[in-house]
Amino acid sequence: MAEWSPECVRCQWLDGATSAVVGVRFRGWNRLPFVGTWTSISTIVRCPGIEVAWVVGKDPADPNTCWNTY
Repeated sequence: MAEWSPECVRCQWLDGATSAVVGVRFRGWNRLPFVGTWTSISTIVRCPGIEVAWVVGKDPADPNTCWNTY
């Protein structure tokens, strides 16, 4: 993830996950100049082949942000 995003520093799979599969969660560490650093929990919501989409927030059904790689 860090290679795609200028603000993402690193990510870590949660709950024993080892790869992107729908329903898997990960923690992201982020940093922006003049803003600071923060972490977020995201959930993979789409993963058909090379496309990956995830939502940020506690409830995947009511996310505060949605991202995808396509």
